[in-house]
Amino acid sequence: MSFVDFIKAAIHPPAPADYSAYYSDLLSTAGVLFGLAFAALLFVIQSGFASFKFSRRMFLEVYVHFGRGLLISLAYLTVLPFAMLHFPFYSRFFTFLYYLFAILYAKAVLDHFRQLGYIHTLMSKAFVPPSFGSVRKYFRYISNLGGAPVFGLLSVLLVLLGYPVIVSVADGGSWTITQKGFFYSSILVLCHVALRITSFIPEFFKLSNQELDYALEPSAAKPDDDTSIDYSVEKMALRQFLLDHGVRELDAQSPITFLDGELALVIQADREGAEAWFNADVTATNPTIVEVRDQVCQYAMRLFQLFADSQVDINQIVISFHIRIDGDTMSRNMFFRTTRSELETVLSNKADAVTAATSIDNILFDDLFRNL
Repeated sequence: MSFVDFIKAAIHPPAPADYSAYYSDLLSTAGVLFGLAFAALLFVIQSGFASFKFSRRMFLEVYVHFGRGLLISLAYLTVLPFAMLHFPFYSRFFTFLYYLFAILYAKAVLDHFRQLGYIHTLMSKAFVPPSFGSVRKYFRYISNLGGAPVFGLLSVLLVLLGYPVIVSVADGGSWTITQKGFFYSSILVLCHVALRITSFIPEFFKLSNQELDYALEPSAAKPDDDTSIDYSVEKMALRQFLLDHGVRELDAQSPITFLDGELALVIQADREGAEAWFNADVTATNPTIVEVRDQVCQYAMRLFQLFADSQVDINQIVISFHIRIDGDTMSRNMFFRTTRSELETVLSNKADAVTAATSIDNILFDDLFRNL
């Protein structure tokens, strides 16, 4: 068979003369799988993550997206045969549902890979440039997984969601999904669901091993027991996240230029408690007081935004700035303490950085920076 003949056969595949028996079997099979998958996901999400020592949130989110994609697929496989058996004449409405399924499923799969990329970035030398916006960060996390996973992801989405459209266009000459298109769509989705279900437990243990490898690094302290959160490990995970997102001043050898001087940042990882405490040492050369206040507030909000974007199991953050102006021996302080819930409100207001920073409830400024 020549390549041209193969392409023709691919876009004009055979189909059964009567779909009723197939859809009856599919309805019963998909219904059983739907119930089993839902129960398994609830068990893993509620109980399976109790063994994780750090950042349960970021590993849990992998399974939230994994489960969302799986349940969307099974819901599609349950609704489709029921509709085809009882309402076979509403082709345009079913076409709308197909494209809706394609969008929702593609988003769930991309979210799953984005979360895997987030974890890979945190635990490897990959990084995300700080200048990237939210959309570019989203796809950068995915690309950080490497060429093979990205190629596999794109191939699956193109075949799974695109092939039924190609068959329908070849069969009916329009973008309306035909009976043959729905038939092959259901087969492809069913096969993919079977593969996803078989990878369910292995992927859980793969994530568990990733988490264990990180927790056993020399820099990671051991938790006191199996159920407590080891906040020193969480703080080191937050430090790595910030380094991966361009906060290079956390490296003691890499202070950044700030107010014509320097800024160095340190996280107090050994400090007791669930609070992430940062000390920022600033030496400024000939700035105005307003410039100091504004630049510090802008820097603080940048860190707060990154903290809000992180998925470590820490909900409180402190940034204490120690500022020396023109070689002063005495440092002046600007202090911020906030929580994730307060940051969600502050960041959602879309105010400028100074207004946002000064709207935080728990702040303490040196007299020099007050009432400006």
